Amino acid sequence: MRHRSILILIALILLPLPSWGATPHSVESYSPIVKKAAPAVVSISTVQQVNLPNSLFSNDPFFNFFFGGNLESEQSLQKHLARSLGSGVIVDPTGIVVTCAHVIENAKEIIIKLSDNREFKGKVIAKDLRNDLAAIRLKGVKESSPLPSVSLEKDNIEVGDVVLAIGNPFNVGQTVTSGIISAIARKVGERMLIQTDAPINPGNSGGALISMGGKLIGIPNAILSKTGASHGIGFAIPQPLIRILLDSVKNGGTIKRPWAGIEVQRLTPPLALTLNMEIPQGVLVSSLHPASPALAAGLTQGDVITVLNEQNISNPEDFIYRIQSVPIGQDIALRVHRNGQDQQVTFQPIEPPAIPAPDQRRIPETGDLLKGIKVANLSPAMASKYQLSAGMPEKGVIITDIGDNMLALQLKLTPGNMIEEVNQRRIESVEDLFNILPTLQVEGTIMIRKGNRRIEVKKRP
Repeated sequence: MRHRSILILIALILLPLPSWGATPHSVESYSPIVKKAAPAVVSISTVQQVNLPNSLFSNDPFFNFFFGGNLESEQSLQKHLARSLGSGVIVDPTGIVVTCAHVIENAKEIIIKLSDNREFKGKVIAKDLRNDLAAIRLKGVKESSPLPSVSLEKDNIEVGDVVLAIGNPFNVGQTVTSGIISAIARKVGERMLIQTDAPINPGNSGGALISMGGKLIGIPNAILSKTGASHGIGFAIPQPLIRILLDSVKNGGTIKRPWAGIEVQRLTPPLALTLNMEIPQGVLVSSLHPASPALAAGLTQGDVITVLNEQNISNPEDFIYRIQSVPIGQDIALRVHRNGQDQQVTFQPIEPPAIPAPDQRRIPETGDLLKGIKVANLSPAMASKYQLSAGMPEKGVIITDIGDNMLALQLKLTPGNMIEEVNQRRIESVEDLFNILPTLQVEGTIMIRKGNRRIEVKKRP
């Protein structure tokens, strides 16, 4: 009996004592990650200049008729300042904020508010319009008082990873939501974005998508929604593109994208069978630019790329995402299927080359409709300079200056637009264009590519 009493006493001693009022450590919490990352997420307010009619009756058809014209003409518009709100994230303690370019579009003034209520004025120091990114330098940051910041995550994220979205939705204040990575390379328009089910709402744009290590995975950018509210399909700009933007800050704002000069297409089951592949995994190399470093390393048209830097490649979206994730000067190791065997091809991405040479010229009188417009040969370097989408053709003629051309002003053409066809003839070089210009003297058609739109202009006698 005595021994039994001793055993009971020992058991009571080993039992954990209750911790009154304390939170049990066994409860999982994102709190440590939020405490680490949230101070680096900021609110951005901008003052933007917009046009508003200065008449109460400008939209009234009776008054438009009575006064003999449309009162909402350019002369009747007055300048008005409007405020917009978004989010951003500090990525350098000296005061560099990354956000979405659309958040600060047309901004006359940028105010950055930290989570501790400090405010700084900001200045845009770099833009990547193709990927809707902008970098802002905060004014008045003291070296002795560095700001809270987050570093960029390595490119080792996977579908199913838990993530946090931090931002200022609907201007209600800093808000944290959680979810997972739903897809790594989702094609949205011409861009490759991360898909997540972490709730993202208006105002979250430009904020932070954070890993469980407290590092920056991406910048929330868009949602797929019919109502404007989150339906669990959100998109974020991935960290490799953020890294390119930050590298450009050191280069005076010049964006230098990694370039491999490889065009690929989807590998379908029938196509895989013709290549003696049981499983259609990988992408087929459809073409290689003459200046491609991969071509020089031994990659050939018809090869099937199955692995890039130890990451399986399932489709063209995967391939494009992985290529853009490798900085200029670092190795890209490809496993390729060729003639029934696997081979290895290793190379380094380079800066987009100026091949062919620009041959930049201004169109003379004989151009008539195009008179005064300056054009150049399209090249990877030109495509990068004007931040053209990845889906642009390999050859063509790009507008570099519109001068005082009336047609360009009416159509709101900008440098980076392309002259694709003249009189149903494909234009592949400046020389092609100048050779065909005389046929436009009397009549003809011009096809102009403006972003994803094509505009046809007809000249009649």
